[in-house]
Formats: sequence, structure tokens, C-alpha cells
Amino acid sequence: MTEPLDTLLRKARNSQGLTQHDVAKATRTTVSRISRIERGSELLGFPKSTRLAKCLKLDHKQVIASILKSLLVRADLEMDIRLLKPGKKRSRAGEEVARLRYAQGTSVRQLAKTAGMLPSRVAKVENDAELVLQPSTAARFADALGVKQAALVELALQDLLSKHKLNQYRVKVV
Repeated sequence: MTEPLDTLLRKARNSQGLTQHDVAKATRTTVSRISRIERGSELLGFPKSTRLAKCLKLDHKQVIASILKSLLVRADLEMDIRLLKPGKKRSRAGEEVARLRYAQGTSVRQLAKTAGMLPSRVAKVENDAELVLQPSTAARFADALGVKQAALVELALQDLLSKHKLNQYRVKVV
């Protein structure tokens, strides 16, 4: 099971005898930020994940998976993450929301009402190729569309990795 970033960082740092100051210096951030990350109140972004992995002598893939797991924990979704080798290109989460909505014959207005959102938000999700859904929002859409949450959450997390040019990984939510 993948550990959230706060747990991974604290365990790895302590096992190597590093201080929060050591990690902050290596990742070019502040000690207070490292402290907040270890408490689970903040996340480290993907751009600094390579430095963190190097500092803690961890596999970069493990750090990325832990960041994604932390996003699931924050969304109160009891799912786990696996990172696999890239497979065939998949649709964006927004495209899948649109496809599912069309297949069910549901209007934007109906989906918005069921998901507890504004119709303009649903339209933006479906049409904005740059928009990345939060896992909690993807789960709300899945519930409103009557599909498994993991399927849309997986696509949302993949969109996030793509946005950060981490296409060497394929997300699998289990």
C-alpha cells in the first residue's frame, strides 16, 4: 500500500538521520514548509519531487505515488495508487465525463444538479483541455453519473501527471 507523502517523508528522513533543515535545503524550500508537509497540511509539488527523492535516496516513482496518495487522503477517498509503465493514451477526465453524460442522455443541467455544481462548471470540465479535476470533484462526477469513482479519479490523476510532464507513469487507482 502506498504511503501518503507526510508518512514517507518523515520515515525516510528519520531513518537517514536527516533534519527538516537538511531536507529543506536539499529541496530548496523552507523548514516550516517541510514541517507542514510532515504534518500533512501541505503537499510538495511535482517540480521539487526529484530533489526530494534524491535527498532521501528514494525512487522518484515512489515519491510521485506518495504525492498522489496524499491527494486521495485529502479528498477522503479510500483508494490506493500504483504507478505503471505508460500504456495507450487515454481520454482526459473531462472528456470521459462528457462521453458518459452523452451515453446516458443526460443534459449538462441535469448532471450539474445531480453533482451539486453549476452547469457552467460542468461545461468547463468537459471542454477545457487545460483543466485538471481534483480527485474529490472526479468522485462527485462519478457518483452523479453512476459509475465507479476509481475510474474517473484515475483519469483526473493522470491528467495531473500529464500537466506536469510526468507521462512516464500511468496511474492505476485500486
